[in-house]
Amino acid sequence: MPIAPEDQVYGCLHFNGSVHLDHNACFRSASLHAMLGHCANSICAIFRFNGVQDVLKWVDDFVFLQHRTNCAAPWTYSYDASLIDSIAADLGWPWAPKRHFPFASHFTYLGMTWDLDDKKVFFAQKKKDRYLRKIAHWEVGSPVTRKEVDSVIGTLNHCSLILIAARTHLPSLYEFARRFNSKSSNPFTTHKITQKVAADIKWWRSQLSAEFCGMMLRPRPAPLSLLICMDASTSWGIGFWMEGKWIAWRSIPGWKNDGRDIGWLEMVAVELALHAVIGAGYKDVHLVFQSDNSGVVGTFKNGSSHNAPQNSILCRIIHLFNDHNLWVTTTWIPTKENPSDGPSRGIFPPLQDLFFPLPKLPAHLSQFLEAPITFRTTRELQL
Repeated sequence: MPIAPEDQVYGCLHFNGSVHLDHNACFRSASLHAMLGHCANSICAIFRFNGVQDVLKWVDDFVFLQHRTNCAAPWTYSYDASLIDSIAADLGWPWAPKRHFPFASHFTYLGMTWDLDDKKVFFAQKKKDRYLRKIAHWEVGSPVTRKEVDSVIGTLNHCSLILIAARTHLPSLYEFARRFNSKSSNPFTTHKITQKVAADIKWWRSQLSAEFCGMMLRPRPAPLSLLICMDASTSWGIGFWMEGKWIAWRSIPGWKNDGRDIGWLEMVAVELALHAVIGAGYKDVHLVFQSDNSGVVGTFKNGSSHNAPQNSILCRIIHLFNDHNLWVTTTWIPTKENPSDGPSRGIFPPLQDLFFPLPKLPAHLSQFLEAPITFRTTRELQL
């Protein structure tokens, strides 16, 4: 990146007794990313002003998208590569010839292969092999350096952009990285891979070894206008409310142990709500779940949790989303406005408003919760 002559005096290098002025900023300089970002944002705005409908960028990688202007083949487009080249030439913006490719429906961007005909994005075999080599020796007890850990975390973070539930298999690596000291740490210091990290790495290997390692590109539909709420309380259990119908699950004493807390129980409430709507036949839709727990809303926004039991529940939820082609947005609702607050505390609405069909309690939750409250169990509790 060229440095303006009047700014060169602020970027000097003292070497061998002489002061050198930098005419260009090296790409890896810490300050350059912001400089490049300003220029890249500007050129994107100029392209759009000149008729380029869609241009995406990540640092110095750009991808331009054409839109058809007619409804039948042969297709015509509002612009072609010559417009992009002419604008860049006028601005003095150089493109790397080796990475400059003509328009196509099948291309590589950010190390991922995009197939617009079949509407999917995935990692090619060459990429998968490269990533698998990075984690080949990551077994329980294997020593690794901080540099290796950072490199693997960076690679898997990149993969998590297109792999379902991938973010839930990263917190163990973040936790492991904290074992290394800060900048004063010896670069040759090693720590042994823990069982928790090895278990997540095993999941990553299975994903990267699959024939298709990626995701389908599907547009998210508009959310349905349904009132769906859930809540959990340590005093009684879990409540669910959907359009005036309710369900309640009583917790079993001893559930609050081994890292399971109210945050975990609130996340379980979301999973049970998801089983309820799936059992009612909902699929291929966008739903809004309302919870009065801000931690649940934040966890869904981040896509992972540092609490291992809560993260495990989130992983199951994300797989349910994928299996039933569901989009779920979580929003916060005040406790006083949450209709599921009563059932979560053992205060039940009228019996005729019980939700039907009642979902089956998942096996992995059977030691922590009783089966859903029914007409019979409600009467027994009232007696």
